[in-house]
Amino acid sequence: MPTACACEPGKLMIEPIDDRVIIVPDARKTESPGGVVLPEGAIDKPQLGKVLVVGPNAVQVKAGDRVVFSPYTETVTLNEIEYVLAAESDLFAILR
Repeated sequence: MPTACACEPGKLMIEPIDDRVIIVPDARKTESPGGVVLPEGAIDKPQLGKVLVVGPNAVQVKAGDRVVFSPYTETVTLNEIEYVLAAESDLFAILR
């Protein structure tokens, strides 16, 4: 059974439908390994994150799982926090 996510009390309620999952992506790296500050256009979109909430038909993942997801998933920014909205089929792996 899905549960709505209140990431900050009283500020945000998200509840996915069908087999959708809501993911908080890892932070983008703004520096190269050598310490060079990267311009905005050169920063890769993260493909790793933590599952926040799962829809009622998601069967392989659960809230709290760390996952690898498609770079073509949809993102939405609510209350200055970026979330990834993905179908379960857009997830490539669960990191254990």
